[in-house]
Amino acid sequence: RRGLLDSTCSTSMLSRFVQRRGLLDSTCSTSMLNRFVQRRGLLDSTCSTSMLNRFVQRRGLLDSTCSTSMLNRFVQRRGLLDSTCSTSMLNRFVQRRGLLDSTCSTSMLNRFVQRRGLLDS
Repeated sequence: RRGLLDSTCSTSMLSRFVQRRGLLDSTCSTSMLNRFVQRRGLLDSTCSTSMLNRFVQRRGLLDSTCSTSMLNRFVQRRGLLDSTCSTSMLNRFVQRRGLLDSTCSTSMLNRFVQRRGLLDS
């Protein structure tokens, strides 16, 4: 129940957890969130950069201080993505993996990452 979320946690479960716990503020750095994404397997290795950008924008994983170039560098460094994944594939992946729906704010995610000690700076 305390869990940081494994791949079996549904979107609605995560949303309720985040909302109840009031988990994050806006002090989580981009690099912290990037490592969170990598470690937790939140993104499919077949998803393109542009798809990741749209995912980030829609799902509120990064605030407006994270530029596209920053995100692109993250993607290139981590080797996360190629261009073979369609938007619908990513959306289905997100739903299956229980990432975050549109009701989970960036600040909530940031507090979750900070409080649970998932990441260093």
